[in-house]
Amino acid sequence: EDKISLVTYASGSRTIFSGISPSDYEYIERAVNSLSASGSTNGEGGLNNAYSIAQDYYITKGNNRIILMSDGDFNVGISSQEELTDYISEQRDKGIYLSCIGFGEAYNYSLKTMEALAKHGNGNWGYIHNEEDIRKLLVTGLDSTLLTIAKDVKANIGFNSNIVDTFRLIGYESNILDDEEYEDDTTDAGEIG
Repeated sequence: EDKISLVTYASGSRTIFSGISPSDYEYIERAVNSLSASGSTNGEGGLNNAYSIAQDYYITKGNNRIILMSDGDFNVGISSQEELTDYISEQRDKGIYLSCIGFGEAYNYSLKTMEALAKHGNGNWGYIHNEEDIRKLLVTGLDSTLLTIAKDVKANIGFNSNIVDTFRLIGYESNILDDEEYEDDTTDAGEIG
């Protein structure tokens, strides 16, 4: 019952195909291999198009998700992180989630943008530096990339000060909640894939 669509965005946005079965992998592979990068980065146009298609093929109680692949340097249409995250939050509330994969030289900019977009889209994000990253995100780790099994998860971790002198948090710094946010059941927290 799965359906796959492919949208590109540069100066404008274009639908390459929509609503096809994943079993038609030869067609999908030819379409992907025919793509080339050029022009600006109209993230808003691409997202509008992708969300519209996702709504057309929406599966009730299904995994309705957009995977955005970009350098994160949106320079046509809505380009502010705040406006984009507001838009993505609206779509998330309609049951369409967003995961992000970053590419390109503008790593520091892309990292922050892609993380913020994915966080507001109840998705996850990653950055591709090499083929190993591709395998990790899109092959071996695909289930954790695409399938959310728990939404708005919060964890409170404490250490016995008689045993643990110091600790360092790695990889979750942007997800720290203060006490009030932790206690508030309406706080948008993390998702588990």
